[in-house]
Parts: sequence; structure tokens; C-alpha cells
Amino acid sequence: MRKRDRANDLGIYRNHRRIEREMSTGKIPYSRAESENWVYCLTLQINHAEGLDPPILYPELPIGERNYRVVFWVGSNPSSDRRYATSESGEALEPVWKERAQIPLGRFLDPEVLNVEVVRVNAWSDPGPSTGIVLVGRTQIPLPSPWSVSKKKGGRFGLVRPVGDGYRGEGHISISMELKRARDD
Repeated sequence: MRKRDRANDLGIYRNHRRIEREMSTGKIPYSRAESENWVYCLTLQINHAEGLDPPILYPELPIGERNYRVVFWVGSNPSSDRRYATSESGEALEPVWKERAQIPLGRFLDPEVLNVEVVRVNAWSDPGPSTGIVLVGRTQIPLPSPWSVSKKKGGRFGLVRPVGDGYRGEGHISISMELKRARDD
């Protein structure tokens, strides 16, 4: 990154921090900040997962029934019109998707999280699920801040699996994301 670009990014960052401070102290009403007409979009890359349904813990689960999907949404309300899903991974111990998605966020001022659930599909031999879908892991990842210099985040995120009344850490998912903004004119 050139010095000029970095200086410009830092100037934008400082300006947003100043606006944030003034809004919290009441010097600038929230309506003024919202009137800047910026909308945000989250670009998401779902790469792969590992450690799902470990054969040592689930020896009765044949490889042919290890088809996985990733279901994801932003925010606390997983309404059906705001949920997204990958295609099936195929029969694998470590599924690979390498799929991209863009999630429109609208005006983005509050901190949000990306909710991620990895589900096993066509799991007809498991006791209980009449739908053939079993949750094998979930995580919540804070989105990059619109005020930060770098609006990218990525890595290997731990999954927790519901077991009885609690959760157990089991598996990881590799995800990268970038927050982009555009004028809403």
C-alpha cells in the first residue's frame, strides 16, 4: 500500500472515530450520520472445513453419508429470507466448498456477527431427525468494522457442536470476508 493511500485511509478512520464520539455524546444526531447514504455488502468466501464428525467418535457413520452444507446469515434473526447456504460438499471427511456469496447489509452502523452452521444433509440413518439434517457445528464471527482501516477478516474458526445440554468444540471452518460500501443514491 502506498503512503498516500494509507494516509487517506487513516484520515477516513479518524473522521469516522470523531463522528462516532460526537454521536455518542449527543453532539451529532444519529440521523445525520445515517444520511450519508452509504450501504454495505459483505463478500464472503467459504473454503473448507476439517474435523467434522471425527471417525474415532462416530465410527458408525459411513463415508457415503458425510455430505455437508454451510448455512449462514448476518445478525441475530435467522429468518428464512436472510439465510444463505452452500451446495452439498459431496462425500468427504474434510469437505471443500470454495464458494463465494454476497450478502447485502443496507445501512450498517451496529456491530453485527456472521452466524455459521455446518449441517450434515441426507442423514437418514441418524436417530431423530425426520428432515435428514443434523447440525454438526456452529460459530459466530464478528464482522469487520466499517470504521476500521482494513475491512477484511479471515482465518480458521472453531466450531462447537451441541451435545446434550451443552456444547463441545469439534472441527474448524475456513472463511474469509470483506466488507464493502457503496453510495445509495
